Amino acid sequence: MKRYSLNEIAQLAEVVAAISVVASLIWVAVELRLNSDEIQNANSMQLTTFTAEKQLEAIGLGVASLIIKAQSEEELTPTEMTNLTFYFRYMLQEFETAHFQFVQGRLDSQLAASWDRRLSVIIGAPLGIDYWDREKSLYTQRFQSHVDALISREESSAAETYQSVQ
Repeated sequence: MKRYSLNEIAQLAEVVAAISVVASLIWVAVELRLNSDEIQNANSMQLTTFTAEKQLEAIGLGVASLIIKAQSEEELTPTEMTNLTFYFRYMLQEFETAHFQFVQGRLDSQLAASWDRRLSVIIGAPLGIDYWDREKSLYTQRFQSHVDALISREESSAAETYQSVQ
């Protein structure tokens, strides 16, 4: 049986250590990926649940009737206008949270696109435009740019539709 020198044993130990480090890094990468997927799934579930709850809450709070009243150009009382403003503010803060989570890689791209479509509907309506013009500065610059891009996209899409009809 061959006797190994101390130097040869040290070299073998270095190789084993290097292999162990690589294996550990692979393990950490796999765990991070699994955790990222779990975070993304949890965020998606939370936002989906939030949307359903807020729609039900809006019905209970009479937000729908306030929106109908405002769209029919009836004048809202100061209390009604405040209620509607706070509802819009709360909803857009949640849209901003969803956008931030997407930018951070914590939200599925399909769900983020779905939220963008909902945001486009809200912000594209006259009440939404009015709200955005008054309250835009409350939101981060990144979210402001995102919403403005959605508005521009909707405007150009509407213009293209109009031109194709002519």
